Amino acid sequence: MSEISLLQKGDIILERYVIDTLIGQGGIGRTFLANDKQTQLSVVLKVLSLSELKDWKALELFEREIDVLKNLDYPLIP
Repeated sequence: MSEISLLQKGDIILERYVIDTLIGQGGIGRTFLANDKQTQLSVVLKVLSLSELKDWKALELFEREIDVLKNLDYPLIP
């Protein structure tokens, strides 16, 4: 059982994000709706399980997704 499969409602990630609801899952990760304790806003968290990685390509693709999201400027995009 991977560490991300143990996450549940009320768990806190990085002392900041409180897990609310699982909204999606795939082969190497899960996506959660959470509350940001600092801003009091709802956020979406995508959590990867490194133990589920079959190769480094999946991690590279995830890092590319992060870079794309960082460059978008729209208030409803995490």
